[in-house]
Amino acid sequence: MYYLTGKIRKKERIEKKKGWFGKEIVEIPVYDAEITSKKDTLYGEVKEFAEVLKERGINPDRKALEEVFDHTHTYGIAITKKGGGLSTAYAPSREDAIKYSILFQLLGLPLAHEMEEDKAYQVARKNRKIVNVIIGDEKTEKKWVWHPELEKTWEDSRVLPPFDELKKAAPTIALILRTEYEHLPESKRKKMEHFVKAAIALTERLAEIKARGEKATKHIKAGDVPEFEEFVNALKAVAPAEMISRKKTTKSHSTGRSATRKSGRKSENKKTAVEARELLGMLKGLRYAAYSEEAVKGALGELEAKVKALLSNPGENLELLGLYLTLERFLKDGDFEHAEKFLKAIAR
Repeated sequence: MYYLTGKIRKKERIEKKKGWFGKEIVEIPVYDAEITSKKDTLYGEVKEFAEVLKERGINPDRKALEEVFDHTHTYGIAITKKGGGLSTAYAPSREDAIKYSILFQLLGLPLAHEMEEDKAYQVARKNRKIVNVIIGDEKTEKKWVWHPELEKTWEDSRVLPPFDELKKAAPTIALILRTEYEHLPESKRKKMEHFVKAAIALTERLAEIKARGEKATKHIKAGDVPEFEEFVNALKAVAPAEMISRKKTTKSHSTGRSATRKSGRKSENKKTAVEARELLGMLKGLRYAAYSEEAVKGALGELEAKVKALLSNPGENLELLGLYLTLERFLKDGDFEHAEKFLKAIAR
């Protein structure tokens, strides 16, 4: 993943209008950028990572795992611009780039069950959907950046916010994965939120290790990363059946939840499913209106009102907030097909 180094590589002098008829020369800073190296992410440890997973009863396809890790590492993340088109996104620092990359790699593991020709596309679509729904063009900063591979100034680059912006959106990420991972049964997709939260916790721990230039799997094998054991439990709950080994696995620690919390989660999931069915009706109305600008604008206003009403107590309404904000992003992007798929997955 690309990231800013914190240095200004050069300054470009351009001519701009001033007033009605005047002109002036202004200097635009061009920020220096680099790409994360293999050793900064899990791509540098594909073989070792497969081994520690296998020891715990998870057997990803080796080529598919490499594709999941390689694509996330090698290619930049694209941001959809308001006026259309795509911009390359840059992390604001090397530390943030490491975290973004590792999280996307971990979240891609349910795709590592078998190698397919379009595996790279599946990974890229998942990454792009997460970044554009949760961050989007509005939360990025437009800058001129020196592209490290093309070796030229990119005038329309977007700088992502720090990793914490993504970290706090676990419920929304879970909803996106429930839509994207159509190869999984619904019983597994319903468990995505715990998987996402475990991936975020592991990401922060592994990023600390990687920032020191050390191998993550070395610490995992030494038993220094309890977050990995919790992540394995969460991954087993959502991974395709063909990835799970029937052999005796390494015993791992897990955190229990009270019956009250489980009951509350069931109630919240049911409430979200009911609302998703209501929103499908709204989407059907948009289709009848041929997705006219006026109809879409009205639907967005309705969603914004729902979000505003829930923000008075966001802690108790995370699932519904994620539902409304995700649908809002789809409508703004004009992606009505995925909006319908998303709502149908939640409404089941």
